[in-house]
Amino acid sequence: MLNVDLFINGLIIGLFYALMAVGLTLIFGILKVVNFAHGEFYMVGAYAYTLAAFKLGFDPWLALPLALAAGAFAGWLTERTLMRPLYAGYSSWGLMRDEYAVVVTFALSLLLINLVDKVVGPYPQRGPGLVDIPRMALGPIMLSGQKLVATGMSIAMIAGLVLFLRYSL
Repeated sequence: MLNVDLFINGLIIGLFYALMAVGLTLIFGILKVVNFAHGEFYMVGAYAYTLAAFKLGFDPWLALPLALAAGAFAGWLTERTLMRPLYAGYSSWGLMRDEYAVVVTFALSLLLINLVDKVVGPYPQRGPGLVDIPRMALGPIMLSGQKLVATGMSIAMIAGLVLFLRYSL
């Protein structure tokens, strides 16, 4: 039974990685930019969720869209200020275009990591739970309520993106 439990937990973690990979693939596929700071935008959203819920006292379900907005704002600000020169009038850059993207996104990654380290501290923090279900048994498999909620949200977001890409083009 332990093998089944490990397999299901591996699938759940794989869903989280798939969600991040879809975002990275869209950025590279559409903009042709290698974004080394992609994971840090997720980090900004995660810390925004934790800080909004713990420090500002927001309900966790209200802090979730705020975290989404914080990560989206960080991405938008980066695109407007740092990435726009890559595809707005600088078509003569040639190979320098790729080098610029690598240097800028790598530097942004280091900046965001160190900024969060200075603002929040070096110790990991766990955000508040969205549901009060500590653990539940689905047959022989034990899962936490948090993993079930995150799994459902990941599946819904990936399915929504698939539908959007299929019917919007």
